[in-house]
Formats: sequence, C-alpha cells, structure tokens
Amino acid sequence: MPYPFRQPIWNKISVLSLLLAAGTVALLGFMGYSYVRSPIYTQVGKEKQQPIPFSHELHVGQLQMDCRFCHTSVENSSFAGIPTTDTCLKCHSVVKKDSPLLAPLHASKASNMPIEWVRVHDLPDHVYFDHSIHVNKGIGCVTCHGQIDQMEVVSRDNTLLMKWCLDCHRHPEINRREPKDVFDMVTGDSGSARMTNQAQVNPSSDDMSTYVRFLEEFADKDAQINPNQYQLQKVNRPMNCSACHR
Repeated sequence: MPYPFRQPIWNKISVLSLLLAAGTVALLGFMGYSYVRSPIYTQVGKEKQQPIPFSHELHVGQLQMDCRFCHTSVENSSFAGIPTTDTCLKCHSVVKKDSPLLAPLHASKASNMPIEWVRVHDLPDHVYFDHSIHVNKGIGCVTCHGQIDQMEVVSRDNTLLMKWCLDCHRHPEINRREPKDVFDMVTGDSGSARMTNQAQVNPSSDDMSTYVRFLEEFADKDAQINPNQYQLQKVNRPMNCSACHR
C-alpha cells in the first residue's frame, strides 16, 4: 500500500530549484565582491605606458626632483596638474634634447597641441577628491601614490576603493606627517630623508646647471613653509556621503 503522506516528485524538484537558485545568487555575489577587490578591477600594479617614457625612478629617485615641479597645482587645487610641454622643455630644451624618445615632446611644441598623458589614478566621475586639502593637512604623496621614486613606469599602489579612503578618514593620524615631509618619498617612521636608489647620475656640466637652477626654486619654497598652513593639531575628516559624492 502506498505511503499516504509521500511528497509528490515536483515538490522535491521545487525545493532543489530554490536551493540551487539561492546558491547561485550567493556565488554570484561572492564573485562580484571578489572582482571589485581584485587587481583586475582596481588595476593595482598595472603599468600604463605613456606617450613619452617618463621615468619617475630617474627624475624623482635619482635626480630628486620635487613633485611640485611638474604637478604645479597640487597645493591649491583639487587637481594636482600634469606637466605642460613648456614645463618639460625647461630642462629638455638642453638636457637630452636630441633623444628620439623626446620626439613627441618637440612635436607637441611645434604643433601647439598638448601631450596626451594617460591617467593612472582615475576616480569615478561621481567621486570628488581634492588634492590641496589632503596635502595641506599633512597627507604625503607616498601615502596614496606609493614609492613613486622607485617606479620606472607608474602604476597604482592602492585600490582607491571607498573602504580604503574611509579607513584613513577614521584614523588620519596613521598617515599624517610634518609639512617638511609631505613631498618626501618616505614611509612610516623613516624620517624626512628622501629614499632613493642612489644610482650614479653623471650629466654634462650644461645639463647639471640647467637641472640645479630649477631645483633651487623648490628648495627656496620649502624653506618658507608656514607650519600653520597644515594645522596638524586639528583635522576635520568628514565621513558622510556628501563629502565625496557631490
């Protein structure tokens, strides 16, 4: 005699289908969560080739050029700025001016068309970020951009995800530094000495005089820093949505 309370086969299929659907949704959610935190999405470590093979390792690490020489508006604008053709030619009208690698630079000057640099640290359009407020509150370049002075080709060093930003806003004391250290390529408690690879650079006398002349401009600027500009004792670190999503 058949069991009177036996479930029809379609009930079992329905239960299995629901379990399979729930498992699929969970799996897709996990895959999406993992994807947006993977280097494929964040592009951490991905090098982007530029129209001119500019080496930060050479210019910042070996020659110890100040970040502000090229990124001129980083202290007073939301946008750090990218070097214009004329900025590059301040040195390269003399230094390595006949190098074939600089052909796009001279072509840009001749055509009066800007160099189309490829942006590496690119935030979504719905995110507002102000370089000047971070720099003026003691957040160094290396905190977000990593050891630029050791990069032959620049890549992202951090994810730039919202969680990463909020972690710093919750505990800014971890990354804040003195005004004299903001533009130094140092990390943690390494002090104010710039970390370089100490490679030997032997430019000609004309090259060196051109380089030194422009480097002194920033040495004078650093000597006149007003510590009150950075207000190290008090920081308003907004963590509400409208701070970045405007």
